Amino acid sequence: QLALQAQPNSAESWFWAGDLEPAKQLEYYRQGLALDPHDGLRWVTLGRLLGKTDGKAALQAFLQACRNGDPGYHGCGNAGALAERMGDTQAAIRYYRLSSYPPIRQKADELEQKLLGTPSP
Repeated sequence: QLALQAQPNSAESWFWAGDLEPAKQLEYYRQGLALDPHDGLRWVTLGRLLGKTDGKAALQAFLQACRNGDPGYHGCGNAGALAERMGDTQAAIRYYRLSSYPPIRQKADELEQKLLGTPSP
């Protein structure tokens, strides 16, 4: 709380406070991302938090991570996996293809082959 009082306009303060207060983590991460919407890593964390209660919001958070550098290659991959679990194979393929990580893009190829009924190479 002292960090937030001292630096209320610091996204890092909000993320730090969120990590220390699990009951308010979702609220604090949203506040931090409002201040720094390009922090791809924090979007992944928000997606994981939202995945417990709101799949659609989690998907949007993962896509934000994907659009903001996809740190650790988790944004695009998680977005694709979530779309796949939601039954939207076409979207999963699109999200996997956004990744810069070859094994994630390979998932898109495998899903597309499965969708088209063609054998894997």
